[in-house]
Amino acid sequence: MAPDLEKTKSNMKRIVTLGTGTGQRTLLEALRDRQEEIDVTAVVGVTDNGGSSAAVRRAMGLPQPGDCRNCLGGLAPPSTLRDLVDYRFNEGELAGLSLGNLIVAALSRLKGDFGEAVQEAGRLLGLRGRVLPVTTKNTQIGAELATGWKIVGEWEIIRREPRVKIVDMFLLDPAPAYPPAVEALERADLVVIGPGTLLTGIVSVLLTTGIPDAIHRTQGEVVYVCNLMTQPGQTDGFTARDHVRTIEGVLGFPVDRILVNSAAVPLDLRDHYSRVDAEPVVDDLDTDLRTVRAPLLANMRLPDVVAHKRPDNVFLLRHDRDKLVTVILDLVRR
Repeated sequence: MAPDLEKTKSNMKRIVTLGTGTGQRTLLEALRDRQEEIDVTAVVGVTDNGGSSAAVRRAMGLPQPGDCRNCLGGLAPPSTLRDLVDYRFNEGELAGLSLGNLIVAALSRLKGDFGEAVQEAGRLLGLRGRVLPVTTKNTQIGAELATGWKIVGEWEIIRREPRVKIVDMFLLDPAPAYPPAVEALERADLVVIGPGTLLTGIVSVLLTTGIPDAIHRTQGEVVYVCNLMTQPGQTDGFTARDHVRTIEGVLGFPVDRILVNSAAVPLDLRDHYSRVDAEPVVDDLDTDLRTVRAPLLANMRLPDVVAHKRPDNVFLLRHDRDKLVTVILDLVRR
């Protein structure tokens, strides 16, 4: 790094985002355009076992590359190479296959290390910030149910029948945190947890050995961005307080700030998602002085949701990235 650029980055506020794919990417896309005043690092989960990532994991024994690939695309400046990393095939036997996942997998073999592969992909994409896997261990998320049964695998947990209550989450194999991720968290001026899949996503990141301690040692504030909707098979009936309790239960200490959406979900969208047992997360944090409320809901119309190839996907209803980043930058400037 050039001396002038290194000096400039040393004077920037350091923001570390922590989560998985879609929700974290939304935030990174907004932070990408504000990097003249902030230094951004994304610490990303690796336990998803669905889609194109599952094929890579089975074939190569690697941690899940898809969420890192998604976050790389969110933080990268526009380019043909970014389009390639985001490209997903639609034809025949290739349908659903992500080219970006294959690129990260190939770099893992060339570099001999999954973490270095993700960082090299970031360099190729011209990232000003960094995307780091939370661990380089190939592990799986598991859930213990109220019946005593245990289920391993994100999608096995989500699709379990019947939906017996989840009482605990665990990693199948203990996973040590990736050292650069620990260092980034310890040096952060602001750590942003979420938004994203709560139990099989964000909790899987926080269960990584060394991550809660690194967050506890951070010099800045820790902010949790509460989800907009409950997630079928995971957070059925969860209120905002339930989300916060879950995060703090894994961390072992309280967060400093809680961001909650104050905008109402349009009635037609509520009715649409109620058919798949997803509801807006109820804000019951009235007495919690850490709560920061703002209208953070992205403007989406029912016809756009219905026309999507996955209309029942509760992740389609997202935070407005510009509104979200405005609140976050206000917090870090304080």
